[in-house]
Amino acid sequence: MTKSELCIRLIKKGSAFLIDLYLGSLCATLPVSIYTSIRCSEISQNIWQFEKMTGILLSLASFICLSVYYLLPVLTDRQTIGKRLFRLTVTGERKNILLRQMACVIFLATGSQYLSQIISLLSNTNYTEIARNLEEYIAIASVVFMIFGKKHEMPHDALFKTSVKY
Repeated sequence: MTKSELCIRLIKKGSAFLIDLYLGSLCATLPVSIYTSIRCSEISQNIWQFEKMTGILLSLASFICLSVYYLLPVLTDRQTIGKRLFRLTVTGERKNILLRQMACVIFLATGSQYLSQIISLLSNTNYTEIARNLEEYIAIASVVFMIFGKKHEMPHDALFKTSVKY
């Protein structure tokens, strides 16, 4: 493979990754946005303005929406929108692909933020900023790993023995 072919593949893979991060995060905002729009006549992501149980339920609904974005394509033998746009396919054992996608939901997409919101609401200590920073660092490290790694794969592909085919 030439350097230009490798560069194109990395751009496609990285772009698909970023599109999926964005669209997954957008899906996750729907429950809180809809609820605040109905309840407060404005769109907000501020779950702290509601009582504890409402905040927990909204965070859980957001986590479920995010999980649906990443897991539904696997369960229906399809790819996420980002992968489809660039004609990429995640291959491997179905069980490993599901585990890979859950790792993406929790550690790369905004899943840990919603889980940390639930924990924060239950413990009265705010952990969401820590989760947000951790996700950003992991996402950046994943892209660096893909660009400079020997096999040019994302860490979650190496960990779960999956690969992205062009």
